[in-house]
Amino acid sequence: MALAFYQVAQKGAAANTHINLLRQTDGDWTSVSDVEGLSTDIERVVFGDLDGDGIEELMAGWSIYNNRDQQLHVYSLAGDTITPLSTDNVYTQLFVGDVTSSGRDDLLLMRLEGNNVTTARLKGLQDGQLVEKGAVRLDGYINQFGTVQMGRLADGIQGVYIDALKDANTTITELVYWDHGRLNAPFYDTSKNITSATARSSWPPGTSTPTAGWRFPCATGCPVITKPRTPRKPCG
Repeated sequence: MALAFYQVAQKGAAANTHINLLRQTDGDWTSVSDVEGLSTDIERVVFGDLDGDGIEELMAGWSIYNNRDQQLHVYSLAGDTITPLSTDNVYTQLFVGDVTSSGRDDLLLMRLEGNNVTTARLKGLQDGQLVEKGAVRLDGYINQFGTVQMGRLADGIQGVYIDALKDANTTITELVYWDHGRLNAPFYDTSKNITSATARSSWPPGTSTPTAGWRFPCATGCPVITKPRTPRKPCG
């Protein structure tokens, strides 16, 4: 199986991008399904088994709003057919992985919603539709999301670490994890609408990732953070 993304040339207007599903038979590739997308541009394409049936769903982020927000479409590829499942989710950054340790993938949608409101919403596929499992607030002064990575916090608990830029001089890392049927963001200070525990000076472009040198020990509660030492300048 293969996927192709293409546009049909037309005069006077840009054509929306199509998604085409191809199947190889006796050495020849044949188109078996085709759908027209929402816009000319796709911000990203990711795959994940959201319903646990062993067949990965296709998730395409369409650029239709601005250079920050994208609209997410989830497509089923079962039965050699591209079938839209969910089309009404907007995100600024997303992550796909088994956040709930359930044996199936989840969607974590992060969004800068405006008015100093930043959210992370955990969603899963149920009866062909995305349903929200939980939501948390993040630092309300985030301007841009960076790297998102998942790692083990404790037995049966996965943590999602989200690097984010607040301004030209400040980077933070948010932690989001699922425990006892609830989504948690322990670094976020609800009283101040900020995350200060992981704040540090932003690193220049082209250097290692912002979380390099920071240690986040495994813990069920709020993890302890160990800040790296400032490197000393060589003598001479």
